[in-house]
Amino acid sequence: MAVLRELDWVVIFCLFCFALLSLAALYPFGAFAGENYFTRQLIFYVAAFFLLFSLSFINVSFLKKQRVFIISLYAIGLALLTIVFLTGTHIRGAASWISFAGEVGFQPSEFMKIILIFILARYFTAKQLYLYKFSNVFISGMYAGLPALLTLIQPDLGSAAVFFLLWVSMLMLAGLRWRHFLLIILLIVVLTGSMWFWVLQPYQKVRVASFFNPASDPLGANYSRNQSLIAIGGGGLFGKGFGANVHSLGGFLPEAHNDFMFATLAESLGLGGILIIFTLYGTIIYRLLVFEGKHGFDRLFASSLALLIFIEAALNIAIALGLLPVTGLTLPFLSYGGSSLISLFIGLGIYQALYVRA
Repeated sequence: MAVLRELDWVVIFCLFCFALLSLAALYPFGAFAGENYFTRQLIFYVAAFFLLFSLSFINVSFLKKQRVFIISLYAIGLALLTIVFLTGTHIRGAASWISFAGEVGFQPSEFMKIILIFILARYFTAKQLYLYKFSNVFISGMYAGLPALLTLIQPDLGSAAVFFLLWVSMLMLAGLRWRHFLLIILLIVVLTGSMWFWVLQPYQKVRVASFFNPASDPLGANYSRNQSLIAIGGGGLFGKGFGANVHSLGGFLPEAHNDFMFATLAESLGLGGILIIFTLYGTIIYRLLVFEGKHGFDRLFASSLALLIFIEAALNIAIALGLLPVTGLTLPFLSYGGSSLISLFIGLGIYQALYVRA
């Protein structure tokens, strides 16, 4: 019970608020679309909170010293991403899922993000490693590059971008030198050009091209973007209310329960509700960023987890607002689905274990 008293209850309260918002938004889909997202999401949340509280009782300090364990976990993650590429279930054009008995099981790339944070946090803090040698930057880039490559060829451009941005962000936190940063920028330019010719699928090229010409193909490549903006604008200041957001529920907005959950919530809650959601995100991210911990690993892990939440939320919202091409990223803690939700709660469970013992 002493552990429960020492938890970061501010973060847990925010997560509870997210759970209520997500379930409230998903409940009307049962009547309109005939999909029982509510019950399944409730089960995901129960499992997620159970994992968070269970992990908070574990002294994870010994894990960061177990190099073999961490490397093995990383290798398992790569193996699962390889299996996904070879035999994965195709959903929305990408083979990103491992299915069981014909049902969608889980998305390994979501769990790999937490593994990557753990292994890079250990790498950057082991033996007080500083990034004055480019070889150290290169090795850390290999850790992030392998899962990014495996997700890119699925093809899952959104997850690959998250891996890359997460790596760059952690480098900045660890003390990356400016000349190395400029080399990375040059690498981004080269990789972006190469991806257009040798990596991106035709439908992805159409999405990117249509992004720069919003008026083109309103019923095709730009359909999701346009419907998202209509739903967001329809919410006004105070929203239509859950169940009355007919544009999202009526099938006009594709993936309204998942990739475009932000538009669904904006139509339901309006600007006032969205500001509350931003406040919840900001509170969690702030709590993670200011966490000191007992060791450098603790601080870097918590800060990197905050950056992961920020990156995924920012990219998803930017896509919903038409500021980025559609890539298929979920909105953290709010979109329907278990993989992203449970993986983030595992990360927050590790943070709670570090917080209790700080």
